[in-house]
Amino acid sequence: MTNPSNKTQNNANSNTRAEKTSRPNNSPSAQNSLRHRIFDIIQIGIETDTISRVFDILIVVTILLNITILFLETFDEFAALMPVFHAVEFVTILIFIAEYILRIWTADYLFPSESRWKAAWHFIISFDGIIELLTILPFYYLSGFVAFRMLRVVRIFHLFR
Repeated sequence: MTNPSNKTQNNANSNTRAEKTSRPNNSPSAQNSLRHRIFDIIQIGIETDTISRVFDILIVVTILLNITILFLETFDEFAALMPVFHAVEFVTILIFIAEYILRIWTADYLFPSESRWKAAWHFIISFDGIIELLTILPFYYLSGFVAFRMLRVVRIFHLFR
């Protein structure tokens, strides 16, 4: 037979546990839920999730802005605006780098049957990972290779799938 005082004590303990788990902290489970939330935002693209939609729109606008800058840089008439173009391009590249890092960080949710490091490597060598890397690298190393920079267009089509 159950002692009523034990039942009250058990309820109090479970309430304390619930309070502890509902508070944000730096525990591994809190970090995993943060990683999973970031994965949902950047990878899944849930239409009913406002943050996910805002992220998708931000990435599309960033890609379009970057391609527009790339196009405008070819006109001599806009030579006076080159410092502005370079600043905008730098900011858009930072956004691409942040997205790439987040996708690597959450790759184990994309490839759940693999270890964290194998999942990250799997993403890096995947079609999406290579396309993302090739859209970032030309800014630093291959600025003359417009073909690599135009791979950003491929990213737009990928976002609309």
